[in-house]
Amino acid sequence: MMIFLLAFISLCSGSPEADAAASVLSHGYDAGPYCANGGYCVPPVACAPWYLTSLYDSAAACYLAPGTPGVCCPAHNPSYKKRGLLKRAANPPGSESPLEFDLYTLNHAAKVGELEVLWVAEFEKELDRRRIFVNKGSAAFNHFAFFKSKPIARKMSDDSAMIIFGSQSLSERFGLTSDQAGFGLNAFSTKDTILGPNCPTGGQCDRNEKYRSYDASCNNLENPLWGTSNSPFQRTLLPAYSDGIFTPRQAKSGEALPSARLVSINI
Repeated sequence: MMIFLLAFISLCSGSPEADAAASVLSHGYDAGPYCANGGYCVPPVACAPWYLTSLYDSAAACYLAPGTPGVCCPAHNPSYKKRGLLKRAANPPGSESPLEFDLYTLNHAAKVGELEVLWVAEFEKELDRRRIFVNKGSAAFNHFAFFKSKPIARKMSDDSAMIIFGSQSLSERFGLTSDQAGFGLNAFSTKDTILGPNCPTGGQCDRNEKYRSYDASCNNLENPLWGTSNSPFQRTLLPAYSDGIFTPRQAKSGEALPSARLVSINI
């Protein structure tokens, strides 16, 4: 049921066979090999990895134009080879949903998700009414003090929680395995259910816009939401939740695993 937006993971490109001019960072200048060290005169920001070295090199000073100082960046061929985008791992065998859920069943699960989120909101209000808060000075207290959730982030969290609770409801009602719940339910969209209005849509894109948007929307005109802020990355490794949806992994014995913080503190 969960709708994931594809977001490409940018990888470094370049190859050992690239010529020297291309090996210098993309500074957009027509650099010429007129430096004493055999490098190219570029803006200092385009030679960041070797900037400190150039400060102590008497031959590193140069001018991009009259009155515009630059730095002689040494020619450098990267040691890595060009790589393509990572591909998502294939779903495990037998993870397809054994049932074809109709809209009525999906809406029932969506309503369960809505009610669960409403219950959580009411529970939080009750805690606030009883003045039950995290302990002052604790890690949780300090985290909430510096990273207060914004209303838009809370709404997105609630929208996601509705889908999570709804997916868990479907899994429990129809006895799905963790793989069927985690991968098979992705074949069913919430777009046509009562949760459809919560789905991100994105606005109209102006092909002639001079500048890129601050939130990365419309940077890809065919897929305006790709790479936008507050959108999930595409996984390259498969998730490993105990119920296939949300609950943390368990030990082979079926018991809960120790927290990552506890392990890191004791090792």
